[in-house]
Amino acid sequence: MMRAGAVFAAATLLGTLSFQLAAQPRQVEAGLTHTVLEPAVTTQSAADLIDVVDVFWYGCPVCSEFAPMMSYWGGEIRGDLVLRRMPAVWNDIMALHARLYYTALNLELVAPIHHAAFRQIHEEGKPLDTVEQISELFAQHGVAAEAFAKAWTAPEVLAAVDKAAADTTAAGIDRLPALLVNGRYRVVRNATVPTLPEMIIVTNQLIKAQRDLRRPD
Repeated sequence: MMRAGAVFAAATLLGTLSFQLAAQPRQVEAGLTHTVLEPAVTTQSAADLIDVVDVFWYGCPVCSEFAPMMSYWGGEIRGDLVLRRMPAVWNDIMALHARLYYTALNLELVAPIHHAAFRQIHEEGKPLDTVEQISELFAQHGVAAEAFAKAWTAPEVLAAVDKAAADTTAAGIDRLPALLVNGRYRVVRNATVPTLPEMIIVTNQLIKAQRDLRRPD
């Protein structure tokens, strides 16, 4: 159960997000508000969909702050949009946390495990830097040790971690959190996009640009 302070903070955060998103639109400019990826990164969605990827690491405190925003945003999307999550991988602890995420995906427990992992690391001081700690996290969500071990070592989980590492490199991700739009654009905080809500505003404008490209003249 979330603590009262955490509930209040989340409500305030989402209220602020709603207010700031209402201030759209804003101008976007390559090199300032976002980076154009050349070549584009391969997406996992159908060609008629716009693929948005939330790139994170459980050990990243700003990613922990961003997670409820992206859950809120993802709950509102309709039609031609697809939101996916991808753990960034460029070192061993990130690979371990990526394996945590894909194990949760394998067990169809992403929704509770994703937020619980952030909470344990950033609120409860548990680094989740050993398999034993991660197994305990899953056990708290009703997963038996045998079921965890089977998912943890599943070939598709290991392959997904390797792909996340390759895609992290291909997209030039070296700062988190990051958003990828249709494999073509990377959005992170910078001097022009200084806040997390502004990342979403820029992303929304890039989505609109993708739709405009598809619209017949």
